[in-house]
Order: sequence, then structure tokens, then C-alpha cells
Amino acid sequence: MLFRGCALLAAFSVVFLCGFGVGVHDWSPLSVLNPQDARASEPADAEPTDKSQNAAYKLATHRQSYFKRDANGALELRDNLPFRSEGKYCLERTIHPPQTAIIIMDPWVDMAASHLNEYYGRIAKSRIVPFVNKALERGHPIIVLTNDPDTVEYNTNIHPELAALVAKGQASILYHQDLDDDAFADHLRSQGIDSLIYTGFASNMCVIGRRMGMIPMVQQGFRLFFVPQASAAVEYPNTWENQSIHHATTKIIAQWIADIVDYDAFMRATKN
Repeated sequence: MLFRGCALLAAFSVVFLCGFGVGVHDWSPLSVLNPQDARASEPADAEPTDKSQNAAYKLATHRQSYFKRDANGALELRDNLPFRSEGKYCLERTIHPPQTAIIIMDPWVDMAASHLNEYYGRIAKSRIVPFVNKALERGHPIIVLTNDPDTVEYNTNIHPELAALVAKGQASILYHQDLDDDAFADHLRSQGIDSLIYTGFASNMCVIGRRMGMIPMVQQGFRLFFVPQASAAVEYPNTWENQSIHHATTKIIAQWIADIVDYDAFMRATKN
């Protein structure tokens, strides 16, 4: 009887002290000491409350497709088979800036043709630089791809405003001579990057065809986006004015490689 009385007295003492601690000293209730109960009390898929740098945002994009696609861009099935419904499919993507790198392909100012330097230079100045500055505000990594000046005599110098960002440590440079698609993919994954937004030159050549370009990277499993207004193609002699090669390349990209991002839509979506 003496033992039972002591045990009851000890139990009542613990209950009293815990109740006193919770009510007066703001101790955590005993339920949080159970890890399973604590996890059950956490809200699922909580949206980030931080709306500043690095916060996720929604971005309108589109794809071209021969087959019917749903609101997420996945193929719809009928009798377990995709079915024809050709057209443009408008989508909404969630972008996580630290995981989504801005890729600037070959923004050179020292090409062998002055026409190319002027033509691409205007796009770099009016579109790529503002695009990159806005992306920096939202916490996107910026990667410039170019040739190594130690091994290549021209097509090495990048636009001066982009070079200034590199000098300040706000953008990084990678050389084509140093990396292939496997090494580039490994480098990106080591930085926690799983999505790429491509800009730069030329859409129908280096942007899609380089070892660090879009076709190799989609085959590496990255989620890809392309901004046609921040790019241009090498056109035919009679298409420089209407950019028909660039428009055709953009449609090919939209069919199977990447989501297409409108420049103005990106600038609106990334406003803080």
C-alpha cells in the first residue's frame, strides 16, 4: 500500500508540474514530445510567405503539340492512347528561382561579321540585359556560355554589361571547351539546379545544338524554357527582316524541347 501511494503521489506531481509549466511558463505540451504527433500537426504543402528574392512565382508559358495535352502539359489519353488535337497549349508553371538557371548562349561582341555583332548586340542590350537584371532580383543563378579566349581567336568577348555582372560575381562563365553535356549536367545538379531558361544566340544553331545547349540538356532530364524575344537565329539572306528562321526554330523548340516564355510575361511575373 505504501508503494502504491507513493506512485500515485508521483504521478499527480508530474501532471501538476506539466500543467503549471504549460499554463504559466509556456512549456510545450506533452503531445509535441511525440514526433509522430508533431508531424501530423504540420500543414501539408504550405505556401511560402516570403514574396521577396528566391520566392517561387507563377509563369505563363506555352507548347505546340500534335496530340491533345492537359492543363499541366501532359498528354491526354483516349482508350489508353494519345489523340490528335493540334495547336498551341497555354500553361502555368511554378518557378523556383534558386533551382532555375538563366542560360545566356554566346552573347559575343567580337564575331567575324559586323552585321552579326550589331544585330545580336541590339537584342542583348534591349532584351537580354534587362531580362538578366530582373532574374537577378528574384534570385536566379546566371550562367554565360562562351569560348575560352586562351584557345579561340574570336567569338569570345561577351556583351560588356554581362561581363560587368561576371566581374561583380553576379554571373558565372563556363567555356564550351571545358565541358560536355554530361559534365555540364553534373555541374548544374551539384548546384541544386533542375530547370534552365535559355536566351542568346543563335537559336537555330548554338542554342539548340551545342553540347551545353537545349537538345542535350532536355535529354539529360532538365526542365527547359526558351525566351524567343531574347534570342535570334542566323537567318537566310532574305529573312533577316521577318526573322522567319527564328520563328520556325521557336515552333520546333515548342514542339518537343521546351516551354516558350514570353519576355513581357516574365518581366511581369518577376516583379517584387
